[in-house]
Amino acid sequence: MRTIYCLLLIMLLTNACNSYNYKGHCLLIPQHEKISLYKSPKGITKIDYIINDTINEDYPLISIAEITDSMALIYAQYPMQTRNRTTGWINKDYLGIYLVPKDTIPIHVLPSYDSTVSSYIIDAYWGKYYYILDISNEWLKVFDPDTPKVVGWLAPEFQSSNPYTPPC
Repeated sequence: MRTIYCLLLIMLLTNACNSYNYKGHCLLIPQHEKISLYKSPKGITKIDYIINDTINEDYPLISIAEITDSMALIYAQYPMQTRNRTTGWINKDYLGIYLVPKDTIPIHVLPSYDSTVSSYIIDAYWGKYYYILDISNEWLKVFDPDTPKVVGWLAPEFQSSNPYTPPC
């Protein structure tokens, strides 16, 4: 069953990315709440909403195109298709990422493998939610709300935007 979820996620993300200029992927904050999408980064005109549909177990797969100081331009689609695909600006406080389970994950000062490592996440596990501050070429600048000292850039191979199951 886990393999089927992984294959489904790969197919959906590949399909989503073919028609959308994205810089990375993320998750919606893990709660059952309608989150407004806006027409512009000013956040004035609501055009739609996205939600982690815990009743139907249909969680949006989200691609990020751009991040400003407080907003992110996203593309969201639902694997179970209970809602239509949608695009809009969202308050970036609602976006985050899970980690790939590893003993040690380096957090960099800049979004580059050549950058200095500022800290390490020890005993990383899937399901621990990290908030997103910025994005650059699939690298996510993240912070841990439980440990505010952990702030920095997370390489793509340590990110898990699968809301259903840990990485294969």
